[in-house]
Amino acid sequence: MPFFFTGNKTVYSSENPKLEQFYSFLEKYSSNFSGSKFYEELLNMYQKLDEELKEEK
Repeated sequence: MPFFFTGNKTVYSSENPKLEQFYSFLEKYSSNFSGSKFYEELLNMYQKLDEELKEEK
């Protein structure tokens, strides 16, 4: 499972293909936005969506 590090977090790729583009965006811009409130909110959204989609299965 692909992953990347940002600040003090490890972000894992979702098993759900619906989130693939979101993950790619987060990975691509992690070096530019890591540590900002904006980026932290995006990470929280991504992780919440991932959990919600897992529950739908």
